[in-house]
Amino acid sequence: DGAAPDTIPASKMQNPRRSVAPAEPADESLTRAYFTGQRCIPIPANRRPVEPDPLLLSARERETRAAPQRPPGAVRRGAQAARPSPDAPVREWLVVRGARHNNLKNIDVPIPLGRLVCITGVSGSGKSSLVNDILWPALASRLRLANLTPGEHAGIDGLNALDAVVNVDQSPIGATPASNPATYTGVFDWIRELFARLPDSKVHGYSANRFSFNRPGGRCEACEGNGQKKIEMHFMPDVWVTCDTCAGRRYNPETLEIHFKGRNVADVLEMRIGEARDLFDSVPRIRRMLQTLVDVGLDYLQLGQPAPTLSGGEAQRVKLAAELGRPGTGRTLYILDEPTTGLHFEDVRKLLEVLHRLVDLGNTVLVVEHNLDVIKNADWIIDLGPEAGDAGGYVVAMGTPEDFANRGRQAANNGPQSATSAMNERRAGDDDVAVGPKLDIRNSQLETFPSHTAAALRPLLEREPRAVRPRYDPAAHFEKTLAEEKAGLGKIGREVRMPWQVDGRRWHLEQRPTRDGGKRKWEPAALEFVVELVERSGPFAPTNWSNQASVEITADGAPTWFLHALTGGEWLLELYFRVPAGSFDARRLDAQLGLKPLDQREDIHAYGDWARVDVRPRQDGADAVVVYVHDRKEIDTPAFRNFVKRAAKAYFSGML
Repeated sequence: DGAAPDTIPASKMQNPRRSVAPAEPADESLTRAYFTGQRCIPIPANRRPVEPDPLLLSARERETRAAPQRPPGAVRRGAQAARPSPDAPVREWLVVRGARHNNLKNIDVPIPLGRLVCITGVSGSGKSSLVNDILWPALASRLRLANLTPGEHAGIDGLNALDAVVNVDQSPIGATPASNPATYTGVFDWIRELFARLPDSKVHGYSANRFSFNRPGGRCEACEGNGQKKIEMHFMPDVWVTCDTCAGRRYNPETLEIHFKGRNVADVLEMRIGEARDLFDSVPRIRRMLQTLVDVGLDYLQLGQPAPTLSGGEAQRVKLAAELGRPGTGRTLYILDEPTTGLHFEDVRKLLEVLHRLVDLGNTVLVVEHNLDVIKNADWIIDLGPEAGDAGGYVVAMGTPEDFANRGRQAANNGPQSATSAMNERRAGDDDVAVGPKLDIRNSQLETFPSHTAAALRPLLEREPRAVRPRYDPAAHFEKTLAEEKAGLGKIGREVRMPWQVDGRRWHLEQRPTRDGGKRKWEPAALEFVVELVERSGPFAPTNWSNQASVEITADGAPTWFLHALTGGEWLLELYFRVPAGSFDARRLDAQLGLKPLDQREDIHAYGDWARVDVRPRQDGADAVVVYVHDRKEIDTPAFRNFVKRAAKAYFSGML
């Protein structure tokens, strides 16, 4: 007879002709697969339960049953271990009291914590006034000490049950190309640290700052690491154009010579997030954050894609991924305003998996949404309306999606005139509160308003298939997160032997760059000559070539070195000979060796009129005779050979 039953039989909730989201679509087009029913977003058969009984309690009774008092925003020790099962009844509620901002009709709105909650209703029904103008500013002011002014309301109960509130909106993650998914989520800090651990970076003395495009040193200074230059336009928005110096790569050539698995840091920023996850698969901490970006459906984005080129939905999902990657207490309220805007069906499916994961971890997700795929996956729906503007602002209905579906017949039969009549009756009543502390949310008074959401949701629940939603295990999640945090960057850079450890002689004579990473210009033969000369001057131990910065020669059993040669200079090799105090006079020795000041050497493009021989007292009471050498020719002299013999004799006689 066409009449709708009071309840929907389970058999009618199934559609045997439709499959539940196969692993791969039967057609190459995902859109076609969703339109033909070969793919769909199923209704969860294991929806989290919500019992409305606590709404019947008074405010004082509710506070008595709430969590123990603690300072706003404080992290409760052992919160993860004490988290209740998602199948347990809701123990804590957040209740907005007397909301009367804009068109809201002095309503009380209860929100179950630890659940996926959808705020629905036609455009202009009061959703944004409730969530964005009242709830978010009030909670941010209390839990985050933000300086925000909430809209008109009487108060909010249940704040002590929350540790944090996060508004995952669609505002940009940055206004310049310096902001991107890698920097916003923090994963780029670990990528820079990884590059600094590579052998080539250690050879050049590069730190993590070298791989930052926001700091001088490794970045392209022409564009200041943006990869683009801003051209200011008159009467028009500014225009960004690719830097002609670095071709958009952000870094100088020296920095780009450092590679990880054949990719330099600019290559990494240009990679798709999915590709970057595979590249860093062996690096636990980096892989975890990249995986969260993949989980929210952003595997197609470039890791370093400039923030101004991201859509609002992409920016919102980057923020969501950043929240997923941060350790939390499991007592956070996440607010999302229409996150499915511009998303494909498949993107919505991935987004729902992420939202369910947040809830399985003990958090509360509050979504303002019109998308029926999201609404049918919610644990609890709060429908505002019934219409827009002054005809809205009431709580039309609350309950599970199944509760809404069973009200669909009434919403379909009631027209605009019925809604107006119901509101007039409501205004004429003594109680102007749509939901009060003593009013059951399933009370027939709520039935006086038609629900457009219920009318749209009922046929969907009748024909869509149901499937058991895989639960995300909180214990396993935190155990894995802890293990990845401890693992950090893994063994990268720890087990690699550096060039000076493998072949120190070759390192200092052939491979050694200058201290600032440039090319050395003093003659390596000069160092070879000095080492051979010293080794023949007494019973010295084998020369130590295995230090990155210096070459040392020490006598067997001696506590101190005799020769300490610093090899990081650009034009000059620095030789230090340790001798007893007073063994040499600086001026006399300088005259004997005859090393010309730099200003008198036409073949050296360095300047200085200072003497290249000096005697410096050391804190241990000895003297260090310093000789600055450019090439072998200037020290392959009888005077220098005689100096080395005298210095070695003084060392053995006075230092041992």
